Amino acid sequence: MTCIVAIAENGKVYMGGDSLVSSGGYKRIKREKKVYKVGDFIIGHSGGIRGSNLLKFSLEVPKNNKKDDFEYMVAVVVPAIRELFKDGGYTSIDNNVEGTDSYLLIGYRGVIYNFYGDFQIDVYLEKFTAMGSGKSYALGALEVLEDKKMSPERKVMRALQVAGKYNSFVGAPYYVEEL
Repeated sequence: MTCIVAIAENGKVYMGGDSLVSSGGYKRIKREKKVYKVGDFIIGHSGGIRGSNLLKFSLEVPKNNKKDDFEYMVAVVVPAIRELFKDGGYTSIDNNVEGTDSYLLIGYRGVIYNFYGDFQIDVYLEKFTAMGSGKSYALGALEVLEDKKMSPERKVMRALQVAGKYNSFVGAPYYVEEL
């Protein structure tokens, strides 16, 4: 399982993740990070490792020629991810709905986009978000830390630590990246 935490502040996205891979009673520490930069994006990944492999090493997205960044994400970025996953054998069809088990946080130009397994994308009003099994703990920590005089990196790190303390599917080492 996973916890990915992101804060948008000062025109940047600060995103961090845990390093635990678990299923049932099995757990291991992952060498490869769940948060990484790809071109103009910072991506946090939750779900099957195949999705992360494809995104990290094969994602190619045309440059933004749209007037609106959200339109670019919907009309260009999501279709590029969908095609990559489809070509990589990482989608399935259930009840005539194509999907994947990947959930993503994507930072682009200082905004955090939430990508869902059915290829939807959305942006929340808050300047922070989290995903994965530790999401609720991390969101609570971020809410409490929002007005504290701490750097965004430190807030992300503390939220990950809180999630790891209270959720058995989130574990150190934790790390933070920015774009």
